[in-house]
Amino acid sequence: MTTFLVLRLVHLLAMALYVGVSLANGYAKTRADRSRNVAEIVSALTWIARFDRVFLIPASVILPVTGLWMAHLQGRAWNDPFVLTALFLFALLSAILIFAIVLEDRLHALAVGAATTATRLPGAYRRLSRIWAATGAVATALIVLTLVVMVAKRPLLFGSPD
Repeated sequence: MTTFLVLRLVHLLAMALYVGVSLANGYAKTRADRSRNVAEIVSALTWIARFDRVFLIPASVILPVTGLWMAHLQGRAWNDPFVLTALFLFALLSAILIFAIVLEDRLHALAVGAATTATRLPGAYRRLSRIWAATGAVATALIVLTLVVMVAKRPLLFGSPD
């Protein structure tokens, strides 16, 4: 197997993890919130944090490394419109991921506080949850757009196609 094919396989596996964990996190939190069970919410947010750190963050490092390496092997320059578009979209996704992780940590702390004191979730939890959900919707749209760019190998931004 060539270096390029190994990189492509690793890139695709990282992409599958990135997409899968992102969707699973959204599903798990939405389901837990709808239950209104504070213990279930704490559990879901604990697992989300673990999945972020074990799968999503490593995939976020692997994707640009393997992508740039494959672009190099294909003779594409870093300023190629396709590469720039992919990097730009992934930078946006990375910023959203960092923001989402900060929100998740705050949501977890609020949920743990409610569970510890056997009280209802505070209003701040609901407000932050709405922001988290909106952030997730934007991230999902960007993931789909990034996949379109990667599959079509067209820049959409930063110049015309090859």
